[in-house]
Amino acid sequence: MRKFLVKIFKTFLLLYLILYSIQFTLDIALDNDAICDNVWHKIFNGKINSEIVIIGNSKAEAHYNPGIIEDLTKHSTYNLGVSGTPLNILKIRWQSYINNNNKLPKLLIIDVDNNILGTSNSLFEKFQYLPYTSKKEYQNVAKYVDEDYYYEKLIPMYKYRGYEMQVFNKLKAIGNTNDCGHIYKGFKPHDKLWDENNWAIFSKRLLNKDKMDFQNIYKKGIEELNGIILFCKKNKIQVCFIRSPKYYKANNYRKKRSDYVDSVLSEIALKNKIRYINFFKDTLTYDKTKFYDKSHLNLEGANIFSNKVADYINNMIFDKRN
Repeated sequence: MRKFLVKIFKTFLLLYLILYSIQFTLDIALDNDAICDNVWHKIFNGKINSEIVIIGNSKAEAHYNPGIIEDLTKHSTYNLGVSGTPLNILKIRWQSYINNNNKLPKLLIIDVDNNILGTSNSLFEKFQYLPYTSKKEYQNVAKYVDEDYYYEKLIPMYKYRGYEMQVFNKLKAIGNTNDCGHIYKGFKPHDKLWDENNWAIFSKRLLNKDKMDFQNIYKKGIEELNGIILFCKKNKIQVCFIRSPKYYKANNYRKKRSDYVDSVLSEIALKNKIRYINFFKDTLTYDKTKFYDKSHLNLEGANIFSNKVADYINNMIFDKRN
């Protein structure tokens, strides 16, 4: 019986080592700088070190063109936006950035909206994190929001289950810049036109009643935001809040919620002497040809907006510091 148990143990140990080796190899392969501007690779290898850094969710990711901003401001710029990610999850990227890049930014732009101050109990587009699950910044967040966290930590290759095609496509994309589109320094634009059918479907939701317990909804997000501000104060990083444009007819959707968030941001900005600019009434918001949906600018709109942001930085921020 003892020999049988020993044999079983050796078999499981061998299987474990084989699976762990495969996982280790995949982690290294997917953490490749040649995969379409791999932001996570650059973060963990300390390759960013920009003077201006932008964080936020999909609006940040799609609205701020670092190429335009750095050309006009003469300050190196990087976009650290992560789609579908409020601050309680976004701190994986923010903490990873400040822990692994020697040079902290002079200016942190936080693209603020209702969603970024919310709280998520899951990891949106989780596949992006899989090569980095051994990193402390990931683990400090994932263990509270991912029900599979401990299984994936203990069982090799378990984290890659169901992602076979994504793994294949990522490996195939190594060194192939043809599939990267306009991606540049974390900026992921959408070179497409306004979708009238999508707007027609969404517009029916404008009459939906909004939840009223805003204080509870945004409590965690506000705590996370204040934590970032405190870090920036201690490290002499200037902070700027920006609410980037959305199509003006969408302003009535969850208006009470939006007004509450705006009041909270204004209060935080005033208390901490932070510049806060709201583009909700900018001329861009009235031109749907510059959007591809109610909340997101297309490539043309993003480039125009990035010019406006650069002008704002030049006129209101860096000229006051030099």
